[in-house]
Amino acid sequence: MVSNTVVLGSITAELDSFFVAAAGPSTIGVGDTISVNFVSGDAAIDEQITTVALTGTETTAEIATLLNDQIAANANLSGKLSFSDEGGNLKLIVSDTVGQGFTFASSNSGSVVSGLEAGGVVGGQSAQEIAAALNAQVALDATLTSASVTFSAVNGEIRISGDQAFDITVADNAQGTGFLSGLAGAHSVEAFDNTLEGLRDFINTQSSTLGAKASIINTSSDIANPAYHLSVTATSTGAATLILRDGFATDLLTTTNQGTDAVFTVNGLNVTNSGNTIVDFEPGLTLTIEGAGLTSVTVFSDRTAISASLANLAAEYNSAAAKIQTQIGESAGILSGDIIVRQSQQALRDITSFSGLGAIKSIAELGLKFNESGQLDFDTLVFNSLTNDQIGDALEFIGDTSSGLAGLGLSKLQQLADPVSGHIQATIKILTESDKNIQTRIDAATERIDRLIATLELKFAAADLILSRLEAQQGTLTAIFDSFRTAQQSN
Repeated sequence: MVSNTVVLGSITAELDSFFVAAAGPSTIGVGDTISVNFVSGDAAIDEQITTVALTGTETTAEIATLLNDQIAANANLSGKLSFSDEGGNLKLIVSDTVGQGFTFASSNSGSVVSGLEAGGVVGGQSAQEIAAALNAQVALDATLTSASVTFSAVNGEIRISGDQAFDITVADNAQGTGFLSGLAGAHSVEAFDNTLEGLRDFINTQSSTLGAKASIINTSSDIANPAYHLSVTATSTGAATLILRDGFATDLLTTTNQGTDAVFTVNGLNVTNSGNTIVDFEPGLTLTIEGAGLTSVTVFSDRTAISASLANLAAEYNSAAAKIQTQIGESAGILSGDIIVRQSQQALRDITSFSGLGAIKSIAELGLKFNESGQLDFDTLVFNSLTNDQIGDALEFIGDTSSGLAGLGLSKLQQLADPVSGHIQATIKILTESDKNIQTRIDAATERIDRLIATLELKFAAADLILSRLEAQQGTLTAIFDSFRTAQQSN
């Protein structure tokens, strides 16, 4: 019920707004420029813009246009900031509503005074962002939180509500920016009044917490004498007890029809469910209880789905067999003679030769047969001739991941392709180790060859040195012999 507890609390939310320069631009000289550096509140943007050279005759509006031209040419600032003329002073606003805001600082070349030199903070919040900032402060005040004081934005307006009536006073703290929240002044907040309508509205605002919703119904057929009552309904099915007490702990729900679970029997087994729709009764089967009584439920397997699966099995088998065949014979691929090829062949044989323990013994009884080319065909005529009972036998033959044909197939494929212990992984490991060993031997041989080359190079260098010395000695001896010969001839 509505409480008369006095609500006392105070909150303050810091918000960004637009900025208006304290004075208009003055002492503009020819060739002067104005630069403004912007840094976003999250420091993700740090950009500077500079106007083109001024002529000295620009108005505030014209300077705003020149600054806006530079903003538009900057990808990080475009669409986020905008200058305008505010009574002869430069006004700066944030066009987006991300709530980050910008700090800025102005500088210039020449004698111009822009009015922005002191810098400032500029931002802008939507009504939703202002409401969020106020609600964040409410969350820090236990009294306001317990009174469900809440700010919200409706069509651009900020509204305040609570489950108790209270008076509020709102002041827009001066920031030198002209910020107006629309809430300034004294106001009264009406809570849910002590009527059926007020009680209904309060319950519905707390519906997600209470697990119930309320409505007002007229139980009288006399238009002149209506009889209005409050109807409270649980928001979920199943066993639930709804209690509505006033301030004196008196239960106001004088007539109740409390929720109960659905209880029913299937093949002698009692089943309890919170609702009349049972989605997890059997995989793929949903039951809906329409009323009390006895009924028979007959479930048939979907022949179409089974037939499509068997046809897919045949197609996948033929695809796998064809790929294995490319690794056999004179034109075999790089896996020719590898044990993986034989293991894969054996796995396919084991799967197609599976023998069941029930009424159906082989895949041939389902319509899966090999043709003259060794391919597996699916004969739909054979499959469609099976009775409903035989379809049940077929499902038993097919089995699941741990039994029947499917269980065997999964086991064989895991033996081949398991990423940890499968035959293919074991072969990859062997080949990888072999490759490492070969590479190790290649590296060792390369190192030996390199050492041999280095040794031979040293020997060749020594031989070249000896040869050069011999050549020098030969020249000396030749010169001596020539001198002896000359002396003999002169005698």
